[in-house]
Amino acid sequence: MEWRVQPNLTQPSNTPQAPHKYPTSHKKVGENVLRLIKIIGDQQLSLKELLSAHELKDRKNFLERFLYPAINEGYIRALYSDKPRHPRQKYVLTKLGMTILNDDS
Repeated sequence: MEWRVQPNLTQPSNTPQAPHKYPTSHKKVGENVLRLIKIIGDQQLSLKELLSAHELKDRKNFLERFLYPAINEGYIRALYSDKPRHPRQKYVLTKLGMTILNDDS
């Protein structure tokens, strides 16, 4: 008896590759995220300070449109990432965020 491997007919062979998690150019960075990167710069800022710098009052909107996308894309990190509600939580740029900041200058 001879065993032959059957081709997988359920999966197309020309599936597109998944995009990279982090963009390699600031041109792919969203406008809101880029603005946030510029505001933080080389500082450590709290959520309250970030809201004030953006002249925004709606915390939920700011988190959804600015901060969470920047964190998820790897541009910004929380100082106390294991404790999101830390009383002295501040946000800083990652190496990728600093690269974007320097490229945009």
